[in-house]
Amino acid sequence: MAFVMATTLQQPKRNSRWSRDPVISSGGEPRAVYPTDRDIEIFQLLVRYRYLPSDTIHAFVGGNAKALLHRLNLLSRKPNLYLSRPHQQRQNAIANYRPLIYQLDERGSRFLQDRGLPLPRQKPASQLCPRIDGRADHRVDRAGHQG
Repeated sequence: MAFVMATTLQQPKRNSRWSRDPVISSGGEPRAVYPTDRDIEIFQLLVRYRYLPSDTIHAFVGGNAKALLHRLNLLSRKPNLYLSRPHQQRQNAIANYRPLIYQLDERGSRFLQDRGLPLPRQKPASQLCPRIDGRADHRVDRAGHQG
């Protein structure tokens, strides 16, 4: 009985899925990772789509789903912090039962910039907001006609 209690006390505390606390290696150190080609592909997806749930990321990059979830977890925790999990997803009542949503963090953006990979430029305000002066702008409809 004492042996069973001793082993249960030595088990590391499980991290919350919402925290950014590090994953601890068997040596007691935080696990640091360097982005792989597959990680860069994920970063580029998040540049393009901004927010993606883990199951959609898996649909894009393929491979083993469990290994991908583990990798996304490492990339979003200290000391790595290449990805983040937007806090808004916690406000949903069923958040603990849904795949986590990821976005590219500042360190991930810097990593892509340092390698000369393209990042989207901010769209001008004229493309984000409707015209308020009442004039129609020249947009092309689905049929290819200018309006």
